[in-house]
Amino acid sequence: MESFAPGALLFQASLTATPTTALVAAVPTEITKIIVCNASGHSGTTSDFSVFHDENGDGFSATTALYFHVELAKQETVVLDINTTGNGIQIGTGGKLGVAGGTAHPITVSVYGVTRVGR
Repeated sequence: MESFAPGALLFQASLTATPTTALVAAVPTEITKIIVCNASGHSGTTSDFSVFHDENGDGFSATTALYFHVELAKQETVVLDINTTGNGIQIGTGGKLGVAGGTAHPITVSVYGVTRVGR
């Protein structure tokens, strides 16, 4: 019987404009929440972020983007929340989740999810 581990923080980092691999799934994984924050305190500072899902080795680009250059105002936080188990972003074994910030401003991301623990 398949079961899933309790939800956990899977990745957390400050982003750069170059896409970063947030996760390479060692087992089937479901992403249930992604929190993105523009931590800049500078007046009028906006930035953007992108989230990618690469299941077959295509890399991180507009063709694998789930969110692409979404703009955030200074000190704004976006919560991408999928609260129902089974409805999250499904990443198969070897699949990748990638994230990127659009500028040098301090964009941080936290990725939460569950992984399969049994068969």
